[in-house]
Amino acid sequence: MPNQPAPDKEVLSFKVNRVLKARILKLSHQRGETMSETIVSILTNATQDVHLTSEEYQEIALAVARASHDQSASSKRRGSKDSQKGKG
Repeated sequence: MPNQPAPDKEVLSFKVNRVLKARILKLSHQRGETMSETIVSILTNATQDVHLTSEEYQEIALAVARASHDQSASSKRRGSKDSQKGKG
């Protein structure tokens, strides 16, 4: 499904003051990126020296597998409902 989020991604929502938002927006325009791309780049650089344990990677892998399974199940349920609408 085109609008399905990637199962290895999660929404991260937070508030920033207006000055910081304006700076990020300006930086994004300078880089030719979306604000999300710029923020991900900044966070990636800021956390490059933070190392995860094998257990943390395993937890992430399980979460991705669950999200992928949930998307698949949800997609199948929607497909079933759509086909039932056509029978009428």
